[in-house]
Amino acid sequence: MKHIFNEEIELQCSLSREKKNNDAIYVSASFIKINQSKMEMHFDLADILDISIKHKILLFHALIGGIFTPLILVAAFQSNEYFWILFFLGFGMLMLSYYGISGQDCISIKTGQKEFDFFLKEVPPHVKSFVQFLRVTRLSGVSDFKNFFYAVISIEVEEKLKRNGEYSFIEEGLIVYSKSNFERKNIKEPAVVIIDPFADGMKISYEETEENNSQFLLKGTLHRNNIVFC
Repeated sequence: MKHIFNEEIELQCSLSREKKNNDAIYVSASFIKINQSKMEMHFDLADILDISIKHKILLFHALIGGIFTPLILVAAFQSNEYFWILFFLGFGMLMLSYYGISGQDCISIKTGQKEFDFFLKEVPPHVKSFVQFLRVTRLSGVSDFKNFFYAVISIEVEEKLKRNGEYSFIEEGLIVYSKSNFERKNIKEPAVVIIDPFADGMKISYEETEENNSQFLLKGTLHRNNIVFC
């Protein structure tokens, strides 16, 4: 069993769609470890202010291309002997600058000291879901409705929740959605509830399917005082 500082790894998520290498996010009770391109970084969950998927400019590429493109092109037009060599070199620098300005998706981890970015060529859907899952279940500073989970329940379950104050999903589990996924699916049902992931006794698990999809499951007892009816 893998560990992070002697703590057992509870969750892990591959950073690639094919899951062929060791690039992954590992989570224990107190830490997050990210392996990417043979680089390894550890973070204390208590130090993390936010974790999210962002699209950022590649500043190094943009600056190098932006600085050298005009210099090389000016030199090209002043040189008859090396014009084409310098021209194509300048064009390459222009493409480098364009690549930097276009930017790339990354996993961004914000701490009190700085923001750490882990750039990916592609952010698969299961990685986006996993990051959202960590954000709302492991970061205690998250507290507004946009980061809570949404779930569809039957009218029968709704009536029992209101009458008895609780309902058990121990056997079948209840599929829950992040707000963005819920809105993307355009679910319109009569009984929708907002679930607080930080409520006492609330246990929401993360599962990946063979199709690289993911889902969040609540397995346990849903209490009336832990939810808001929409």
